[in-house]
Amino acid sequence: MSHTIIVTLNTATTPHTVSANPNPLPGDQPPIVEPGDTVIWILDETATGTELQPLFTNFQDLTTPGSMFKPSNPFGPFQSLEVIPGGIKGIVRPYVKDLSRKTRFFYKLVEKGEAPNWQPPIPGAPDPTVGGGIDIPTKPPT
Repeated sequence: MSHTIIVTLNTATTPHTVSANPNPLPGDQPPIVEPGDTVIWILDETATGTELQPLFTNFQDLTTPGSMFKPSNPFGPFQSLEVIPGGIKGIVRPYVKDLSRKTRFFYKLVEKGEAPNWQPPIPGAPDPTVGGGIDIPTKPPT
C-alpha cells in the first residue's frame, strides 16, 4: 500500500519552519502503515526545489505508557529512501507486524545540514526540529 505525506516549508519565518500532513502518518485515519508499504513525501510548491530529506533520530513504543525514546538508525523504519521528482520515497522494512503494538519513529527534515523547526511538532517530539512521526504496528526494534 502507498501512503502520502504533504510537506510545506515556511521560509518567511526565521528560523524556517516545516509542516507535514498527516503528522504523524497515518494520523487517526486508516489505513495503517505496515511493513512493506511505500511512503512518499510530496514537497508542495513551498518546498519544491529544496533538498529536504528525512533523518530519523528516535523511536518510541507507544503501547507502553512512559516508554523511553530509543535511538534510531537514520533510515528509521525504512529499508530504502530515495529522492524522486517532487519528493522522497521510502519502503518500510519487513519488521514483524504486531497489530497489538504501535511504534512511533520520529524524524526531522534536513537540507544542507540544517533542520527547520516543526510547526506544529508532533505531540511528544523530543525537540522542535524532530517533529515528524510515522506510526507502525510492529514489535519495536532491538
